[in-house]
Amino acid sequence: AGAPAPAAPPEAVPQESQTPSTPTPPAAQTPAPNGPVYLQVGAFDRQESAGRLVGMLRDLGFSPTVNAPENRKVTVLVGPYSGDALLEAERKLDAGGHDHFRIR
Repeated sequence: AGAPAPAAPPEAVPQESQTPSTPTPPAAQTPAPNGPVYLQVGAFDRQESAGRLVGMLRDLGFSPTVNAPENRKVTVLVGPYSGDALLEAERKLDAGGHDHFRIR
């Protein structure tokens, strides 16, 4: 006869529950700037070529913008984002295998 054993020893508790819920960004990730930022996800010679990327980005939940200045590359952008929303958009693009960079 004795006291019932605890359900699980403390070391069996998942570490996530013992630490703050804020994830630590990877070292390669740049901190979010103060102002709104767009992410350029593609650049093409023709607007038609940008269409496939636009469709893929929409499938991921983005609302892409296509810029097609005369005699220049057609660019596909998402945003604007700031703060944590920017970091989350970058993570989502990375997870989808899409190269991107920040544009102010």
